[in-house]
Amino acid sequence: MLKIRKTLYIKAIGKTIFFSLAFSLAGCSPEFFSGMEKTGTKENISRQELYPVFNAGDSVRMFNMQIDYKETNLTGLLIVKPEGENTQRAIFTTLFGMTVFDFEFNETEFKVNRIMEQMDKKTVLNLLKKDLRTLFLYNVPLRFDAELYQGKEASTGYRIKTKDGKGYFLTNVAEKKLQKVEMPGCITQLTLDYQNYSNGFPEKIWMSHPKIKLRMLLERIEQ
Repeated sequence: MLKIRKTLYIKAIGKTIFFSLAFSLAGCSPEFFSGMEKTGTKENISRQELYPVFNAGDSVRMFNMQIDYKETNLTGLLIVKPEGENTQRAIFTTLFGMTVFDFEFNETEFKVNRIMEQMDKKTVLNLLKKDLRTLFLYNVPLRFDAELYQGKEASTGYRIKTKDGKGYFLTNVAEKKLQKVEMPGCITQLTLDYQNYSNGFPEKIWMSHPKIKLRMLLERIEQ
């Protein structure tokens, strides 16, 4: 009898996990689409109509960067600089001058120049690759079909198919600003929040993975 109960208990756990995963993978619209009306139409638009904050021809940008993972945090300086046409280099160093990572990337390539030994794992690299591709909108085609959502105060949402899967983008058309991005995922769900725009660029950019309790903050340094 005890063996039968144990088997049934294990099966119940298995069903719970299955339905939890199925619910996560089914994917609902993100919270920031709440209250927006789905227009039922699709439009073919360009990447520029999402108002990317990083563009070709940008100069070097510097940020105070903070990474919080559960109870651990890491702070330092992030330098983003163009390396030729449509290629960026991102270098993150601690306040003591130790290089955490040094990447070069564009729409099709991702090169690891250097990474801290503790972070040199495939899962970590894939996560950072997805984050940076999304931050620079390199995972968004130059033109694409988008499902439109309309909100108040000139807010327009787009549900599109990116190179990394389904993505949701919230813009302010009147001010030509990208406000939020969400890339759903069972574990690697990513949310970007662009805050406090000044001179056409956000003062803060939050990159969050809520399901694994990982958050990264970029605070712009005036140059």
